[in-house]
Amino acid sequence: ISLINEKGNTVETRILPPDNYTWVKEKPNSFGDFLLNFPLEKYGTQILKFNNTPILTQDLHEAVYKIDIGEKDLQQCADSVIRLYAEFLWKENRKDEIAFHFTSGDLVKRSVIRKGYRAFVAGNSVSFKKTEGFDDSYQNLKKYLELIYNYAGTISLTKETKSVTRTQDLKTGDILIVPGSPGHVVFIAGVCENKEGEKLSDR
Repeated sequence: ISLINEKGNTVETRILPPDNYTWVKEKPNSFGDFLLNFPLEKYGTQILKFNNTPILTQDLHEAVYKIDIGEKDLQQCADSVIRLYAEFLWKENRKDEIAFHFTSGDLVKRSVIRKGYRAFVAGNSVSFKKTEGFDDSYQNLKKYLELIYNYAGTISLTKETKSVTRTQDLKTGDILIVPGSPGHVVFIAGVCENKEGEKLSDR
């Protein structure tokens, strides 16, 4: 029995829960709700690289988020998590909460970058200088994120997240991360459960 609805355009409508399971309803305006209902490309869409060419492996996915990844080879696994969380905060008009650490430990806030300050990196030293005017646009958010992609990763992401100690407490939006250079991270895009409270997750 297929658990795929090819006409579905969100994780919640594309991936069908197994028998006796239902999707866990996420709180409105939460990160979980954002991911579960994020628009998908049509079924069968290939995964493309930044230069619009397909990756070699195309048989391990059932859905592709409908989002651009820019024209630079920057957005890796940790960056994808960062991008989606930033997009969520932007959508919810919580723009001043968009802030991420470099691997060096330096916190870089979007609210500082929008004021025209730019980060100057020399080894492990980071300084900020005002070189441009105020810019609160979405395009400037993407420039800010490109900066984060260059200097953040699984190590910094690990340091700014809290551990979930019990598997049954995992929820939509949580990440599974192995820090390192390279490390790897995936996020939970949806969780379903049965009447007994037993859970299954989709990544």
